[in-house]
Amino acid sequence: MNDSHRHGLIAACALTAFAADLGAASNEAVEGVAGLAGKYCHDCHDSESAKGGLDMTKTPLALEDRKWRDKWASIFDRVEKKEMPPKADKLPAAERTKFLKILDDALHAADLADVRANGRGTLRRLTRVEYEHNLRDLLHLPHLDIRDKLPEDRTAGGFSKVSDTLDMSRVQMDAYLNAAEAALLEAVAKGLKPIEPEKRRVVGTDL
Repeated sequence: MNDSHRHGLIAACALTAFAADLGAASNEAVEGVAGLAGKYCHDCHDSESAKGGLDMTKTPLALEDRKWRDKWASIFDRVEKKEMPPKADKLPAAERTKFLKILDDALHAADLADVRANGRGTLRRLTRVEYEHNLRDLLHLPHLDIRDKLPEDRTAGGFSKVSDTLDMSRVQMDAYLNAAEAALLEAVAKGLKPIEPEKRRVVGTDL
């Protein structure tokens, strides 16, 4: 099989996969992405070469899946910055613009559908460090130390501010309320006798 036949077969396989994934997308969009990818990308990014670990023949345009959407967003960025193909003249300007337009519209549509279905982000509680800092600011207690009264925050990927790990259990709610009470007790003066009010009568000759 010569190179032209091989590239045509790869493009046809990719076109089939893209068509199944895009669903309601127009035939022009499907053919545009698959055709341009097959013509300009598969020399370096097919199953045989897969330069940079990218095999575009096995990268479905399943943009409803965040993993694949991020992958195609990365491809979009590389093509837009003319980092892909490495030699900019290998992809004519008009076809680069066409590829970016088709992919940009598809990515935006997938992002919008995701936002409508799931919202823009998961609400999370404050970490124990953030909670302590907020109480310090609110109560004007710069040296307030209530962090150790709260359960240690779980981490994900080495980060402690991931929404999915910052849930609020009954035990944590109780600890946060106790910490708030301790902070309030520290903010209120204890054991000091209130200053007695002073009363004076001032007549005109004293002014």
